[in-house]
Amino acid sequence: MPFLDIVVISEKARVAKPEPEIFLQACGLLEVQIQESLFVGDNLELDAIAAKKAGMVGIWLDRYRVKLEDTPRGVERISKLTEISEVLADYDDVREKLK
Repeated sequence: MPFLDIVVISEKARVAKPEPEIFLQACGLLEVQIQESLFVGDNLELDAIAAKKAGMVGIWLDRYRVKLEDTPRGVERISKLTEISEVLADYDDVREKLK
C-alpha cells in the first residue's frame, strides 16, 4: 500500500510553491475541495503559509522547534508527524460545532 495517493512535481505541474496553483492541482487530482485539505511541510513560508494562502490548512513541521514569537496566524505548528492527529481532532471539533 503506497503512502501517497499522488505526487505533484513542480516541473510537470509547470508551477511551484508558493504559487496556489500547485496546491489546487494536487486537490484536483485527488478530487477534493481545497478548503477540506491540509498540507504538511517543513518550510514555514513555502509549505505552511503558502498552503494557507491557497485555502488549505497549513501545517508547519518544525522538527527543530525554531524560536519564534508566535506561529503565524492560521498556521498549525507541530514538531513531529504523530501530532497531526491532534490537529485533525481540533478541526473535527470545530466542524461539529458548526453543524
